[in-house]
Amino acid sequence: MAGDHSNHDNSNAATLQPCKPPSSKFDICRPRWRPLRQRERKSVRKKKELHRRKKEKVLLILNL
Repeated sequence: MAGDHSNHDNSNAATLQPCKPPSSKFDICRPRWRPLRQRERKSVRKKKELHRRKKEKVLLILNL
């Protein structure tokens, strides 16, 4: 069961958090964790967008 759960987390890593698991800094037990998680999500969204733009550029160059 634990293995299945970790696989699921890896597939959703981009939407939930960066590729590393939550460290003690982002401990779920602490009340300060949630705002940090929101900030993480924003940065993940930005990274995704940049990655998508890079892909589009590469595809355009390849198609020329």
